[in-house]
Amino acid sequence: MAKKVLFVLLCLTLLTVPALAAPEAPAIDSTPDKALLLNMDQWLAANPVKAGEKPKMVKIFESPRSAMFFINSNGLVLPKHFHTSADELVMIYQGKGEMLIDGKWVPVKAGDVHVNPRGAVHATRCAPGEQLSIVSIFTPPQAGGNDRVSVE
Repeated sequence: MAKKVLFVLLCLTLLTVPALAAPEAPAIDSTPDKALLLNMDQWLAANPVKAGEKPKMVKIFESPRSAMFFINSNGLVLPKHFHTSADELVMIYQGKGEMLIDGKWVPVKAGDVHVNPRGAVHATRCAPGEQLSIVSIFTPPQAGGNDRVSVE
């Protein structure tokens, strides 16, 4: 009887030990596939935008769960639109402008964060003579790479 109990305890121990071991790191499924530390000031210096030039928008990170863009503009106007599949978080890093939020144009400046749920109509425009630098995060990434639907 004691041998049977000992045998059962040994089997339970052998089955339990792997479950208690440190979990394996999940497979990395992002681009880039490593951790980064980015400096927005350095990126802006390397990606200047003059008045009249198209905004520079660069995808910095993407995974099945989120995508992040750096946007630098001078005279940016993003017309009214909504996203069909993604929530968007917009952080104003530098400059001033206005964002259409709940049907009203609201002044925005460096340090402001706009949280925009999927389906909510919004828009962005620079203040006259201002450069507007933005960090935009979509979660999940936009379906098909761009789920923006123009309004009006």
